[in-house]
Amino acid sequence: QKQTVLVLEENQTLENALRRLLQELVSSAVQSGKGIMQYGNSLDSGESNCLITRLLDIMLYLCERGHVEGGMVFQLLEDLTDMSTIKDCKDVFGYIESKQDVLGKQELFGRGKLVMLRTCNQLLRRLSKSNDVVFCGRIIMFLAHFFPLSERSALNIKGVFNTSNETKYEKDATDGISVDFNFYQTLWSLQEHFRNPALTTTNPTKWQKFASNLTVVLSTFEAQPLSDADGKHNNLEQEEDAAFNIKYLTSSKLMGLEVILVEHLTLVSLVTVHCCCITV
Repeated sequence: QKQTVLVLEENQTLENALRRLLQELVSSAVQSGKGIMQYGNSLDSGESNCLITRLLDIMLYLCERGHVEGGMVFQLLEDLTDMSTIKDCKDVFGYIESKQDVLGKQELFGRGKLVMLRTCNQLLRRLSKSNDVVFCGRIIMFLAHFFPLSERSALNIKGVFNTSNETKYEKDATDGISVDFNFYQTLWSLQEHFRNPALTTTNPTKWQKFASNLTVVLSTFEAQPLSDADGKHNNLEQEEDAAFNIKYLTSSKLMGLEVILVEHLTLVSLVTVHCCCITV
């Protein structure tokens, strides 16, 4: 109740106590068999009265008003995700998303942004790249919202690329397949440049070839927009829980479908350009 700001030692004592309390609440939630972000909710009233949510709200209130160190709430969120299963982490991250306007205030985020960055990247390392695509996307969008491209963590300072990630595709036309094989090769040859962009940008001949091939591909995509019927036919939400392999399928038999799906991927690609560099 006191309208005061805690000093360093008091902050540390309070942080230790809150982290211990959070650990006990998570342990109690696990023993009760409930999700950690549902622990304490009343089934009869249907009201949300989660004990962990209340603890986080109180901590956020104190941080926002400057009574305690601004980065303390980020430390609790990191501890919470470390102690949670992937299923519970989705609920925890839902809480983070709901409070992003407050968490993003400079007086808070300036003190806890590195902790938040570490928390998100630890989550991304735990997630499956094929089965948790939506959750990964939520995390990346969150990071892109708070971290500008000029952020040091968003820069590939050493210029290191995964040159071993080779995308294999057909070099010779297959009999009986009705497809523009020249365009097929033009499309998938771009992956060679994406795999090692440094080699392309330092070689004028390779750069001209890349620019020419990219122009051909974009012009072809633009000339074949996706209709409403095509969009409904290729709706992936019908099989929400289905697992799939996200590595490129490069068979020439799929060329027609891949051109149709480009309209779906355009927005994702634009977002990815901004987001994919945010790493630790």
